[in-house]
Amino acid sequence: MTRERLIWNIVSEILDTHGDEVDGMSIHEYTDAYGNDNRKIYHNQGYCFELSKEEASDIEACIEEGFVYTFSEPWDGFQEAGIDKAIEILNEYAGYPVF
Repeated sequence: MTRERLIWNIVSEILDTHGDEVDGMSIHEYTDAYGNDNRKIYHNQGYCFELSKEEASDIEACIEEGFVYTFSEPWDGFQEAGIDKAIEILNEYAGYPVF
C-alpha cells in the first residue's frame, strides 16, 4: 500500500468514527468536475493537506484497486509537514494500523 493510499484510509477512518469535525481538525470532501473524490484537511496546528482519489487509466504508474491516490500541501501560509508527518498527525485520531 502506498503512503498516499494509507493516508486516504486514515482519513476515511476518521470520517467514519468522528465525522468531519474533530478536536481542532476539519475535513472537507468534494467531487471535482472530472468525478474525482477530493479531501481538504485543515488542522489547528497550522497544516492543510489535500488528498485525491482518481480513477486510474491504463497508463498510470501507481494503481491501487483501480485508483490513483495523491497527497499535496499546496497552500501558502500553512506549515508543511510532508506525507509521513501528516500520517502521524492524522493517525492520532484514527489509530489505523501503520506498518
